[in-house]
Amino acid sequence: IASVMESESIPRERRGKKYDLRPLIEELSPFSLEGAGGEGQGLFMRLTSREGATGRPEEVLDVLGIPLEDTRIERTNLIFKEREYERRTLQDNEVKVTTYPTADEFNRHFDPKAYLKEMFLAPDDEDQFSISFIVKAINSLPDRLFIHEFGGGPTLYSVAALAAKAREIHFSDVVDANLREVDAWLKHKPDVHDWNPYIALALGAEGMPITEANINERAALMRKVVRQLMHCDAQRNSPIDLEKVQYDLVTAHHCTDVAATTVQEWIGVIKNVTNIVRHGGWLMLSVTTGARTYEVGDVIFECVNLTKDDVRNGLLAAGYRKESITLESYEVEHPQEYSGIIMALARRH
Repeated sequence: IASVMESESIPRERRGKKYDLRPLIEELSPFSLEGAGGEGQGLFMRLTSREGATGRPEEVLDVLGIPLEDTRIERTNLIFKEREYERRTLQDNEVKVTTYPTADEFNRHFDPKAYLKEMFLAPDDEDQFSISFIVKAINSLPDRLFIHEFGGGPTLYSVAALAAKAREIHFSDVVDANLREVDAWLKHKPDVHDWNPYIALALGAEGMPITEANINERAALMRKVVRQLMHCDAQRNSPIDLEKVQYDLVTAHHCTDVAATTVQEWIGVIKNVTNIVRHGGWLMLSVTTGARTYEVGDVIFECVNLTKDDVRNGLLAAGYRKESITLESYEVEHPQEYSGIIMALARRH
């Protein structure tokens, strides 16, 4: 610990970007867990976020040579520079800062272009897994589906695969800027994200030749079948503004797990989303595993860390048929911020 704190610089690399971890570490202090009713040694960290870089506990553990799987990380405080974003409670004359992933906070902080630049520059093995699962799942379903891509963010990789089986797709997200980003692509506006590599991935998973003509044809189909963009909020009992509309298939990729902080809250989110799935219809979802926080811009929110059993039990609690539940998982090769992905398909009673 002393060596880390005395270092002038700690060069690191994350997702191809080099940065200095040292100025992001404000304090490292060991403490005993015995006084808190536990055993062993704890380590208090106070880390900071700056433009383009965020201090992460897993990075500090790696520098210290402490295996992540041998630890349990607990975030006790989030301290914001801008006070209007704080959610505060007063206890023992101390202001403690906590956060909750609300629609307003995501709208304040989420930058779709920065997100796409960081996460969707080019397809990787995780994208291959995700798109292959989507293609395999929808191939088991009827044609001409009425589909809702729920919480789609600014991304269209899922729609690239769904379009082939869709009669009509409605697309929603909690962040208004994400909807504007998707709308810009649908309307052929300049300076939009290039989804052609992901369309190619979908075509390959379907066994179709990956040619420029086929990519252009799929892009045109995507623009044809996506008929409505709308706001959604997974924390509401009625998660979209359309009344009494239900869908043959609802897809919810990497959005339900960031709308909750506990497994019980997540089950409530799944029940909310299920309200727009018709009886006998299907829900397809993706969640990230091994993550306890989610970064939106320079702000870090809590999220729920789910297992396969959590997902299966949550789907059962939300009214899905036990025999219909299909689960597949992907594990990242070098887990740091998260350990993998779980994808699921289930049919509602």
